[in-house]
Amino acid sequence: MAGPRELQWLQVDLEMQPWPELLERRMFMVFGDEESLKLTYGATSYKPAVNFERNYLVAIHQGLCPTGGYRVNIHNVLLRDGEIRVVVSFKTPGPGEFVTLAMTTPRAFVLVPKIESRPDPRFTFYLPTGEKLAEEKPRYGQKTPERRV
Repeated sequence: MAGPRELQWLQVDLEMQPWPELLERRMFMVFGDEESLKLTYGATSYKPAVNFERNYLVAIHQGLCPTGGYRVNIHNVLLRDGEIRVVVSFKTPGPGEFVTLAMTTPRAFVLVPKIESRPDPRFTFYLPTGEKLAEEKPRYGQKTPERRV
């Protein structure tokens, strides 16, 4: 059995605001197409563009935080036995650390290359300690058929 293989991944900073429900709690999502991203975020547009033919978009939300100083850190993305493992940690401000006195909603987005897999791979999220946090399958939107006039 082959060991885990690190995948090339790219952190992206998407310019869009999520639905308020997405701000309240920690969430892990994987998008397989643009339609699912727009349905989830209520976005009609976003920047930069994502090439969903070649990539999955992984979104990790830390949830609503009382101040600044919180952050989502993605350490690596590994492929093992058809499973894509995302190793992530969540930073909280230390005692006495200067922070913004406003509620924040830390999140991270990364592009992960699509792999040849039938069915779609399972994405599993872990802390660096090995503790499993969540498991997700890629989401796909339901495109409405084009109208013929």
